[in-house]
Amino acid sequence: MKASDGITSRKSSEFYEEEKMKYNDIRYLKLELRKAIKCDLKILEKYVSLGKVKEGYSSVKSFKIRVTDWLSNFKRTVQELEDESENKKLSESNIFDAWLAKTRRFEEVKIELDESMLEIASICKKNESLDTSYNEESKNLIEKKVENNKFEFELVKGNENIAD
Repeated sequence: MKASDGITSRKSSEFYEEEKMKYNDIRYLKLELRKAIKCDLKILEKYVSLGKVKEGYSSVKSFKIRVTDWLSNFKRTVQELEDESENKKLSESNIFDAWLAKTRRFEEVKIELDESMLEIASICKKNESLDTSYNEESKNLIEKKVENNKFEFELVKGNENIAD
């Protein structure tokens, strides 16, 4: 073998080693590139997923706003109904108080009426007894007047007869 053959074979083996290292580096870089691409895909998926989450969050946020509005309306409606109920209770209480006062007044008037009826009955009895005694006295008085008038008539007749 020649010295130039030794250099060539050494160069060749160095070249082969270099090529092998380059090949290994390329393989390693390809592997790293695949990993990077996978990471990029994962990041992209996460980004898309994050977009979906943001969309979901946006829909959740709008749902929360709708629920909050609904709850606010519900609370307002409940408050209005409670106020209306309280007003009705107050009105019913006032109506009951008025009815109670009128019932008491009715009872008072009923008692007054009963007392008045008893008083009228008593007055009627007194009137009848006065009427009876008045009628008797009146009858006696009339009879006396009639007798007096007869007597006077007789006297006047007698005086006329004497004057004639």
